[in-house]
Amino acid sequence: MNLKTPPTLDLGFEPHALYYGDCLEVMQFWPSESVDTIYGDPPFNSEATYSILWGQDTGKQSAQLEAFTDMWYWGPEAEKRLKTLLRPEHPAEPVIRAVLTYPGRSGMLSYLTYMAERLTEMRRILKPTGTLYLHCDATANHYLKMLLDCIFGPQNFRGEIVWFKGYRGTPRKSRYQQAHETVLFYTKSDAYTWNDVFGEYRDTDLKRYNKIDEDGNRYALVKRRRANGEVYYGKTYPKGKLQGDVIDVPVLASTSKERLGYPTQKPLALLEILLKASSNEGDIVLDPFCGCGTTIEAGLKLGRQVIGIDISVFALDVINNVRFAGKYPPLPIKGIPTDFDSAERLAQTNPFEFQKWAVWQIGMMPSVKQTNDGGIDGKGMLLNKPVVTSGRGEGQALALRDSESEWTEFAYAQVKGGKSRSYVTEVEAFCHVLNDNNAACGVFITLRPIGKRSRVHSVAERLGSIAIGNATYPRLQFWSIQEFYAHGTRPHLPPLVDPYKDRTAQTRLNL
Repeated sequence: MNLKTPPTLDLGFEPHALYYGDCLEVMQFWPSESVDTIYGDPPFNSEATYSILWGQDTGKQSAQLEAFTDMWYWGPEAEKRLKTLLRPEHPAEPVIRAVLTYPGRSGMLSYLTYMAERLTEMRRILKPTGTLYLHCDATANHYLKMLLDCIFGPQNFRGEIVWFKGYRGTPRKSRYQQAHETVLFYTKSDAYTWNDVFGEYRDTDLKRYNKIDEDGNRYALVKRRRANGEVYYGKTYPKGKLQGDVIDVPVLASTSKERLGYPTQKPLALLEILLKASSNEGDIVLDPFCGCGTTIEAGLKLGRQVIGIDISVFALDVINNVRFAGKYPPLPIKGIPTDFDSAERLAQTNPFEFQKWAVWQIGMMPSVKQTNDGGIDGKGMLLNKPVVTSGRGEGQALALRDSESEWTEFAYAQVKGGKSRSYVTEVEAFCHVLNDNNAACGVFITLRPIGKRSRVHSVAERLGSIAIGNATYPRLQFWSIQEFYAHGTRPHLPPLVDPYKDRTAQTRLNL
């Protein structure tokens, strides 16, 4: 995927900030040797992509784009990356050339060319004392290690960390149950930052430490031997168990308060261990695929300066509005629309991200489908069941169904980022979508306001309104991004459920 970030948006290097865009394009604006620690959890899901990576896919997948997607098909963009990486001076050239020999032009080679460009840039911006942690799974970790050996040097490989996450979910047939993931540990040089990390002892009662010193601290007398062979007993104080390269942190349970409902979310405890070991207070920590922001929260909790990059506007909003709620002030988001001109550029350069961003602005959840979405670009769930107050039809084609028992609590959104000021056909089609799905209400979002004389307004009036308590709401409203930036206006919607805090809503919205 190659999504061009509008060059007029501010992408300059700034700690304590979030960036919208492809991490490759964002990092290219930054100075060399500016970041202390990088943790990257690049998009990858071996179960969903195995056939694609090995060229066994027919290309007839459902047209979905999850907040993170890793379905890398071989195509013109991959071919373009390949040409760049096959230059003899590029550090990744040996591995890319080998994979070109076998398995050849495939999804795997496409994925590796994608990662090679970004890993090369990550090395450039790392300080000489810096560390890279790359989170991966069994499908591609051996390829990624070869790639990292070329880019960072095999002498800078410091170890393979196993995250033992435990086993949850549906049992896998005819094979071992997956209970771990891998994190590759590389540094830029021998002069890297390192701090020992200690965990809890298995003996939580510390029975071994049965002595008390003059300050009231517990200790144990441990038998030791001097260089001359003399035996003596020295004091040992409980520091905790030194962390090994197998990190035992359970995967987040579905009922965990920490869970945000976001795909690929990692536990906060895992990231805290990694950042404690390889960074100090005040250091700059970067997550170039930050998702819902676990690394960002871990860094803030430990007193680090944090930077997150994500190609999904939605993910960055989750960090500021959900993860940080009541804990941290929102971080500035760079590369995202801050006025109408930048919103218009986003609509032109990346229509699907514009669509998701616009839906999120009104408190709904964006659809994961780019095409064949049934006319629904976003969906929300009302806190309370609505009641019909008008527009029950009297023979009109766009009226509600007769039975109020068929009403749902759903609100839908449709987004149009073009220059049209009418959208008559599209609005009529959206009205049918609302009726066919018995939606309580809907919002038709446009870049510019729909003309006041357009007959879509009479179409909307025919749908009538709903009542919740003493308040009434039009079943169909029009909202434009231009009005939002000019006057701060938003649609007059009933209170919506927050799907990232309400488990029932997560299930019913099919997120």
